[in-house]
Amino acid sequence: KIAEALPTKKKALYLKGFFKERRNQQVEVYYLIHTEAKWLTGRILVVGRDFVSINVNGERYWIAYHAIEVARVPTGFPDTDYSHTNIIYDNDLKQSLLLNFGEVVSEKETLKQLFYEETLKTNLETWQGTHVTVWFGNINLSGKLIVGSKDGHIAVKGRKEHADIQVESISVVKTRSTLASIKDFFSKK
Repeated sequence: KIAEALPTKKKALYLKGFFKERRNQQVEVYYLIHTEAKWLTGRILVVGRDFVSINVNGERYWIAYHAIEVARVPTGFPDTDYSHTNIIYDNDLKQSLLLNFGEVVSEKETLKQLFYEETLKTNLETWQGTHVTVWFGNINLSGKLIVGSKDGHIAVKGRKEHADIQVESISVVKTRSTLASIKDFFSKK
């Protein structure tokens, strides 16, 4: 009903629901960067308000919902999750949540994701100083991630270039592997 009432939010709501059902499972995502389309297969790490984070062979991708065209379960993987059959009650956690909810949730990443849907900017704040590649518009820029520059912006500082990027214009952010950083360092000399 919400998707019918807010057609501009329909795509994000459906994607968020799909990814939440398959948290910590394999998915295939077909996304667009400017006019180039790419497939990505990996395990879902974080489902946010306006993005999904996926791990692919040790590299982390943050993909904005507006850039995703198709998301599906890869062939050969089960379509259903049987995690509901393994329920573990943690009475200590229950008591801690009842007595000190905010502090307990803020200490554990899993609980944060469960109770609080982060935006792309707030999730990237925890990755401050990491070497990333950011695709926005028809540009990609590699460098060190600096979050908290201007309201609604992140900054990426490369060796010779620096850019303030509006978060809404970001399509994909990818952590830089050590090998790629070394290769770029020697190719620019």
